[in-house]
Amino acid sequence: MKLSLILSLLLPIFYFTCSPEIIDNKRAVVLGTIVDKDGSPIEGIGVRMSTSNYILGYGVSNAEGDFEFISLLSEDYELDIDVNYQLDNQDFTSPKYIYSNQLTDNQFKIGTVVLEKHATLDFELENSSGIPNIIKWSIEYPQPNCINYLNSDENFPIEMCYPQASISSELNSSTTSYKTEIQTIANEDAVFTYELEDGTIESISIPINPGQNTFNFEF
Repeated sequence: MKLSLILSLLLPIFYFTCSPEIIDNKRAVVLGTIVDKDGSPIEGIGVRMSTSNYILGYGVSNAEGDFEFISLLSEDYELDIDVNYQLDNQDFTSPKYIYSNQLTDNQFKIGTVVLEKHATLDFELENSSGIPNIIKWSIEYPQPNCINYLNSDENFPIEMCYPQASISSELNSSTTSYKTEIQTIANEDAVFTYELEDGTIESISIPINPGQNTFNFEF
């Protein structure tokens, strides 16, 4: 009985300490414009300001791609603005803007946000010959994430948008196939590189189109 009473008293304290400290009677305007790579506005894209995953404000882009909303403010050092954060439009990527909480003129002006087309690549390798060859391989591709550090100190990078990622391994007599789904961005190339039995290193460029892509390599 005493244990349950102690827990009931502690839980509200724990919940309170996990919430960010909200600044009373202080608000900010968050505004910007969302377009695609061709410059056409994108409607219905959700934008949120948050800190420590606690939502401070939320808005949606209109037919002109513009969004503007009032947000609470927090004393936390870092404020995040996520565009398309719930993947309201799954055809596009979801960039993030990180502020160091140095407010200017009660406004966070993001400017024009260009959303890249999202894509997936079904990547499959298989030894279909039955000969126990060894193949060393790797694939390099742009990741579908974008982080912009705005109004930050000089120790942080300004931009980390769509960095290159890679996967590498080998197939041999015990592992004869490999398959995965890669999340990437469209209108770029993935590069598949392989070396069969310590032979010549070969590379294949894989054009990535919007939506679903497939690459099968058999040897």
